[in-house]
Amino acid sequence: MKLYTAKTLELALDEASKELNVPVENLIYNVVEEKKTLFTKKVTIGVSETADIIEYAESYVRDVIHDCC
Repeated sequence: MKLYTAKTLELALDEASKELNVPVENLIYNVVEEKKTLFTKKVTIGVSETADIIEYAESYVRDVIHDCC
């Protein structure tokens, strides 16, 4: 998971989209931190790449099958 920080969620998503070369609508993300003060606003998101999720799922299935048999 990679972290991206920007003034708004949209800017953080745009930054992640450009760096990972993935359309914004295909990003899998969660808001890690959102800070608002009198003068500033900051959002940090964690973005998972599809390959990371597939790798995790394959590993999980292998472990379940191994433990089962």
